Amino acid sequence: QKNQIPKVTTNNAPGENPFPVGVLPVSLRLIVHEYTRVTGTPTDFLAGAMLTVAGVAIGNSVRGKAGTHPVIAALFMTGVATSGSGKSRPMSEAVAPLQNIDTEAWKGYELSLEKWHGENSVKGKKKTPEPRPKVIVPTDATPEGLIDLHKHSPNAILYRREEINGFIKSMDRYANSGEADRWLEIYDGSPIVVIRKTADCYRIEKPHISILGNIQPGRLQSLAADDRTVSGFMPRFLFLYPSKCDATVIIKEEVNFSAWHDCIAVIKHMTSDYSHENPFMLYANATAEKVLTKHDLYLVDELNRTKNETAKGIFAKLRVYLHRFALILQVMECACTGEALTEIGADAANGAVKLAQYFQYTAQKVHGALSKEALRSHDIRRVHKLKLDGVPVLSGVDKEGKPVEGIVDKMGIPKSTVYDYLRLGKR
Repeated sequence: QKNQIPKVTTNNAPGENPFPVGVLPVSLRLIVHEYTRVTGTPTDFLAGAMLTVAGVAIGNSVRGKAGTHPVIAALFMTGVATSGSGKSRPMSEAVAPLQNIDTEAWKGYELSLEKWHGENSVKGKKKTPEPRPKVIVPTDATPEGLIDLHKHSPNAILYRREEINGFIKSMDRYANSGEADRWLEIYDGSPIVVIRKTADCYRIEKPHISILGNIQPGRLQSLAADDRTVSGFMPRFLFLYPSKCDATVIIKEEVNFSAWHDCIAVIKHMTSDYSHENPFMLYANATAEKVLTKHDLYLVDELNRTKNETAKGIFAKLRVYLHRFALILQVMECACTGEALTEIGADAANGAVKLAQYFQYTAQKVHGALSKEALRSHDIRRVHKLKLDGVPVLSGVDKEGKPVEGIVDKMGIPKSTVYDYLRLGKR
């Protein structure tokens, strides 16, 4: 059927999480499955984080085009699981190669800063500008500070937050600064212009900032608050949402991540001759273009068919991500196999479609849960209003013997649920 949602296809065995691990290069696929075997953690978190980190390693050095629109490798990614379920550790393993680069860069910054203090300690001598650190993975920064960091690390930044909820609280704190709108611009790769009264003004022509973190299912409502679904902020997030994620025992067996570290090192090396000012342009070949176009047309059809504004936002952003996935997968494949980076092939395009299907599924899962929560909140308010109006819980008769419809019958929900909503306990 034309409008039928395509079935989420996977390379996993029945009962496993639906993340299509098979889209990754073989060497990385093996790491993900080995990590799941050893730790019991779903494949989603490590595999998804690898995609995000690879996109940051690519940064502005490699770009593509979808029609006339630029394609960058930036992803806004968050895992969804309860506290203590082991969702953070696999992401930390994925980010480790970038943090190793930061460690070396920080050593150089400290030496430069020490030298700067020495050179500028002489009285009367004109001071040179203080050196600034080049950081790829800031874990906490004010909105202004994050943009300032990007000025000194123009290729890419990964904004890593252990809990996305902290990021949202920070955004709410700066509600009047237009930070939410700025993130919409960052996602699109639109230029950032900072005008200050008492400090330097600057322009970041090609922002490339990815987000990686986690959120608990019970806190998804905070991510959607303040019309962030309608504004398009929340639909920009890709959700890693496994069907099951339980806490696991401490595992002493280690997984060898050397192939992953090598992959990131090779990506950095193979793109070292390019920059945000002079990127390597990577285009899809004819076969890949057909694959991407076919799925894009499906997304367009769904976008035009639905009347739900949130769903429209999801389909619109998946159209963008479809091409970003293809770019990232192709670079990862070349880095792991040693192939020349010349074009996006059919395998990367098909992998991008599978990822788009997976993230469509998880987005619908997230927003479906939010809809249920919204309905529940509405029911709770209505139950309390009826109680305040003097309506009894159960139907019966009043003092004059006239029939009275109770809250249970008015609402059409179980008695135990009504009592639960009233916080009276089950009776």
